[in-house]
Amino acid sequence: MPIAHGTDGLGSIRLPAAVCGLVGLKPGRGVAREEDEGWFGMSVHGPIATTPADAALLLSVLAERPEWAAVTEPGPQRIAVSRRWHRRGWPAVALPAARVAAFTGMWNLAGYPAITVPIGRHPSYDLATCVQLVAAPGGEPLLLGLAAALEAANPWPRTV
Repeated sequence: MPIAHGTDGLGSIRLPAAVCGLVGLKPGRGVAREEDEGWFGMSVHGPIATTPADAALLLSVLAERPEWAAVTEPGPQRIAVSRRWHRRGWPAVALPAARVAAFTGMWNLAGYPAITVPIGRHPSYDLATCVQLVAAPGGEPLLLGLAAALEAANPWPRTV
């Protein structure tokens, strides 16, 4: 299935997408209209898809923004990247991750959009590896454009 709908409050779209090698987008608060705000306003509707283009198509429907269906080139951006994170032992990674998880909740409370994007598979264990990107409110098209650029630079295996 190339596309699915989900809700995300603290990772319910992004975490399963990351584990399965899929694109998972939690839109910012208020992007996809809802009758009642779910889960204290932190839970929003968003896409899970095999490609950024498929995610953009569903998001354009959920957000009632047809112009978002076309993924656009994001142009130059400043992005922070950690290259040493996975090279340290698990205690050195797990302890800071607990602090990051608490910090992620603040992004959710603020209503910022976030996307999980596959970047390949672990060479020894064949597990999906992903990155999560966060943008300012209204940055959903930017996140999808960055995801498409990552896909073009390093196509990932499709899951079935």
